Amino acid sequence: MLHEMGLDVSEKFLSRKGWEVLARAAEKDGDGFDLVARDECGDLHFIDVITLKADTAFSGFKPAPPDEADVERRMFAQIGEFGGSDDYIAYDRIELAVASGGRGMLRHDINVLAG
Repeated sequence: MLHEMGLDVSEKFLSRKGWEVLARAAEKDGDGFDLVARDECGDLHFIDVITLKADTAFSGFKPAPPDEADVERRMFAQIGEFGGSDDYIAYDRIELAVASGGRGMLRHDINVLAG
């Protein structure tokens, strides 16, 4: 339920930025991404959404670094479904910390693998 709320908030956030969400929870044998979206420039983004329950002890976002080989494998498996040969493609992460009352903070890291 918390993750579904994170997906809802993330999808709304991207739409407000002018991005087009192409797929939600795009699963391919359990190897999909939470969201696939195209930004205002037409670039394709494969996005993992991480939703945390925040409390008074929340000390900021501390996501583990992505497994680059795994992300690239998952992107390659889905690229034909969403992208063309001329597309710029990126892997993004959205982290959402949800506090009591449904309020929270969202952080969108774009092109995480670019380092």
